[in-house]
Amino acid sequence: MVDNQIDSTTGTVKLKAEFPNDAIDLWPGQFVNVRLLVDTLKGVTVIPTGAVQRGPNGTFVYVVGDNNKAAMRPIKIERQDENTTVVASGVKPAEKVVTTGFVRLTDGAQVTIGSDNPAASQPAAQNAGKGQRGNGSRPAAQQ
Repeated sequence: MVDNQIDSTTGTVKLKAEFPNDAIDLWPGQFVNVRLLVDTLKGVTVIPTGAVQRGPNGTFVYVVGDNNKAAMRPIKIERQDENTTVVASGVKPAEKVVTTGFVRLTDGAQVTIGSDNPAASQPAAQNAGKGQRGNGSRPAAQQ
């Protein structure tokens, strides 16, 4: 059973369940942290949530093409949390999406692809003021 009220002081919700407790690890009324698996999605395209942008026409991402130019592409989101976004349409697995450097990024702009290593990305960040934008990208993944 899940209570539909959230305690605003603690950010918690009440759950009630029956499960074996042979080692008496839990006592009645004790608070525990629980992660509940609701569904497992298979064959979906996943991108970092940081790549998702919002505009007047909805959600979109910048996809990096073979010529290292950014292309703005509208997407439909199926599910999203603070780290991961499941894309229903708009991005294919293995396409690269821009994850940083959005301030001056426009459709068709030249993109410098950085590294996951911040020290290795430093030269790309320094070149951002010289006409190169979007110094970070990650490929979409399929899970």
